Amino acid sequence: MRANAFLLAVCTAACSAASDEPTDPWADGKADGFSADRVIDVVLTEPFCDVCTADDKAVLSARSKITQRIIALLDGAQTRVDIANYTFSVRAIEEAVLRAKTRGVAVRVAMDAGQQNGDTVATRLSAAGVEVRFIAGGGTPAGLQHAKFMLVDELTLLTGSNNWSSTGTSINEESTIVIRSVDGDPLLGGFACHFDKIWAADHAGAGSCSTPEVKFTPSSTPIQMLKEEITRSRKTIDVLMHHLAFDDLVKELAKAAERGVKVRVIVNATDRAEHSGAAWTRLLAAGGTLRYKQTNAEQFQLMHHKLMVVDDRVVVNGSGNWSGSAFFKNFENFVRYRDPRVARPYRELYDRLWMWSLSGASLDAGKTAAQQHADETHVYFGNLHAHYAADATGVALDDGKAIRADANGVMVPVDVGNTPGDAARYAYEYARDEGQMDFLALSPHTSDEGSTDPGDNANMIPEQFEQMALIADDVTRGSSGSFVAMAGMEWS
Repeated sequence: MRANAFLLAVCTAACSAASDEPTDPWADGKADGFSADRVIDVVLTEPFCDVCTADDKAVLSARSKITQRIIALLDGAQTRVDIANYTFSVRAIEEAVLRAKTRGVAVRVAMDAGQQNGDTVATRLSAAGVEVRFIAGGGTPAGLQHAKFMLVDELTLLTGSNNWSSTGTSINEESTIVIRSVDGDPLLGGFACHFDKIWAADHAGAGSCSTPEVKFTPSSTPIQMLKEEITRSRKTIDVLMHHLAFDDLVKELAKAAERGVKVRVIVNATDRAEHSGAAWTRLLAAGGTLRYKQTNAEQFQLMHHKLMVVDDRVVVNGSGNWSGSAFFKNFENFVRYRDPRVARPYRELYDRLWMWSLSGASLDAGKTAAQQHADETHVYFGNLHAHYAADATGVALDDGKAIRADANGVMVPVDVGNTPGDAARYAYEYARDEGQMDFLALSPHTSDEGSTDPGDNANMIPEQFEQMALIADDVTRGSSGSFVAMAGMEWS
């Protein structure tokens, strides 16, 4: 059997076995107990074009899963639809809202005050008789109506980072969580309460709608929940944030990193200037890592997520960035999910975006994510199945040949030493020094027929295999990390 050299690409992937996840996602007692009543679906834009073009946008808009889900929910509405959004431009969703109104569904739309001027979807809906209010946030200057959610027939909630814009439903990195539940679910009840506060422009009362698992703003309640989850972390914290400009939370991330928690943060490359100062310096000094997602500014593309994954189990997600405006001026929501149905897709999302995001050094060097990935990917050259010339007292231990090609390609005999151990060392060192290989596995023939087979039926014996294994270990150690010698066997 001929031994062929090949390329071995070594890659690593973070994975979590099902046994690592709690049987009861609410096992730590820190939730509302309605998990079994909820049907949950995480819908991601997943553009996969990284820095997307106008052509990418056209394709992704036509097949947008988020647009399709919104329209399906609107077309299935029976009695009531409450919509809160910051910006809204997708005509197909506009048409579905009008169809619901025509069927007699009570529709209310709470839009940010900035949508009141000009020919917007919201002004057209208002002109068509849909109840629309244009809401500003609190403070001076006024904040935003920045929440993005929809309640359908009081039992289905759609919430997340998604604006219903042409980019938000296509080339942006976004997510929406759809939850169908039962009467009395406090999560849906909290959102119904918050919609009423938005509808009434009740900034002072917004936080009162909060429950243990969802916090609403303007109020400080989300800050406490986020700090609690960061403090409870034991292994990992992954933050994916459109705007991260709140030093108190960066300090909490730094404290977690100082405890040995692996902290990773992804933000938009266009906002790099936001991520400096003492808190960020402390986080990075503690071992936290920061990457930047490139986007296409000409197409108004964004990494628009606002989420954190803690210990691969807990997700905090919603409409709010980590900023003073989000906490104290805007209408926002921050939901804590302790459910594998939510954690799993966000873990996978984070791993993908981490690969597609740039370190500061790569950004400075003008690299793309693909170029950075190529630089970080190690390809090793070697052979995992090779034979060598070995015999003991006339009995063949393997069927390799003591020959090599000379400079002209002519096969010539070589001296591999006097013992099977010498021959194994020659093979390993030849692969390392002459073949420039990174690894070699010798895999002599081995069978159950005993060690007294004739010379044409090679069969490694235990004593000499142990000697080969010792030689492999010695060569590996002597190579100082540049070469790995392995002892294997071909069993028959």
